[in-house]
Amino acid sequence: MNKPIIYGLYTAIGLMAFFLLMKVAGQEANVWLRLLNGGVLGAGIYLLFRSIARTNHDRIEYFDGLKSGVILSIVSVVIFMGFLGLYVTFFDPTFVVLLEESKLWGTNLTKERAAFALIVEGVVSGIVLTFIMMQFFKKNRTTPGSM
Repeated sequence: MNKPIIYGLYTAIGLMAFFLLMKVAGQEANVWLRLLNGGVLGAGIYLLFRSIARTNHDRIEYFDGLKSGVILSIVSVVIFMGFLGLYVTFFDPTFVVLLEESKLWGTNLTKERAAFALIVEGVVSGIVLTFIMMQFFKKNRTTPGSM
């Protein structure tokens, strides 16, 4: 297995743990806490880049880094959506109703629509975070006084 997939698995576990923590705290329907999922995803991307950079003299080729971050994002978000699908199907079928009542999702929300929206949201967030973090890890980074 390569590093983006391994770190994607770790990140998915982090997302699941955060969701379960919010469930225990009674906050699983608080849609604003989804913003913290970006923090978990960002931590996974950062740890991946740090690991790659340590083996490459503290630099990452730009497009290799982008590809790695996108792979991590897709792996972690798809696994997390699988987890949520199992959760909604077997443990709490009313979870989709809670999301619909938040008014951010609109009406007539189905499991499929929610899954699609969350996958797009998660992967796009991962891509944006990857672009941001690559500015700090890319190989040809300029330093003050080098211009």
